[in-house]
Amino acid sequence: MSNGFDDIQKMLDDQLKKAESLNNSSVSFDELFTDQFMHDNTSINSLSDFFDALNIKSQEEFQDFPTDKLDTFVKKSTNFDSWEEMRQSAANEYVVNQLGF
Repeated sequence: MSNGFDDIQKMLDDQLKKAESLNNSSVSFDELFTDQFMHDNTSINSLSDFFDALNIKSQEEFQDFPTDKLDTFVKKSTNFDSWEEMRQSAANEYVVNQLGF
């Protein structure tokens, strides 16, 4: 017979398995920076509009974009102080949503 503790332990084990599978997968920018995330945390409506504002048209252009300019833009147009902080927040929100919390 199962008690409440066993049920909680099973739920935690299931959540841990989900978290481990998320950790081993690659997530696209579109999955991280949803329109809802952009709306809630920036003055820009979408990830596409964010990149357009920076005149970034490709992944290569993004990778070559100066970090200091990206951080300045992020600080000016979002709730974050840097691109890394924005990226980490989006990743955290993604994981929480995937785990169903």
